[in-house]
Amino acid sequence: MISILKEKNEIEKTQPILNKSKIKNSTFGIRIDYDYLYHRLIIEKINNDVNYLKIFENKNTALSKLKSWIDKFSLCTNYTSIGIDNKSCDSYNINKCKGACMNIESSKIYNLRLNSLYKHLEYQLKDFLLIDKGISDSSKSFIWIENYKLKGYGYFNLNFQITNIKTLNKLNINVKNTIETKNIIKSYIKRKKYLKLISL
Repeated sequence: MISILKEKNEIEKTQPILNKSKIKNSTFGIRIDYDYLYHRLIIEKINNDVNYLKIFENKNTALSKLKSWIDKFSLCTNYTSIGIDNKSCDSYNINKCKGACMNIESSKIYNLRLNSLYKHLEYQLKDFLLIDKGISDSSKSFIWIENYKLKGYGYFNLNFQITNIKTLNKLNINVKNTIETKNIIKSYIKRKKYLKLISL
């Protein structure tokens, strides 16, 4: 996993024109728009200055994921990129929306449920280390998540007290936190592609 994160970090810094990984980068993202009374889920082409819940290689996969979130979290279709204002949404007509589009459900309760989607997509722990194999038999590697964000990675000798923050800072190699690196790390966690997870 570290090799992938290093490659992504180099691409972010240098952005080589002919790098195939850059060409294949995701192009659409889903974000929460907080400018409305009922917060909205928006699909759009990626803007590097925006924080997205998740990013996708194309619009169709983004739409598919958006529909699955609407269903799973009982969200209102009208308050997304695929909705139509001023009428009841399709989800309400089949008793899946709780009535936000009809002003039956308050914005406060609706937004709390939308926030549960945000929390669902976050790491389960705020601060933790992912421990994996190192560059030799006598070492291990770590990936450091701090305040839900990727702080960096490093290698340590088995004799080190790796949970010591001062030690971690000395060993840590900073990596830029992006939604793409987050997706990579969450995928590895889901597939348990690591030796140990340590809460800090």
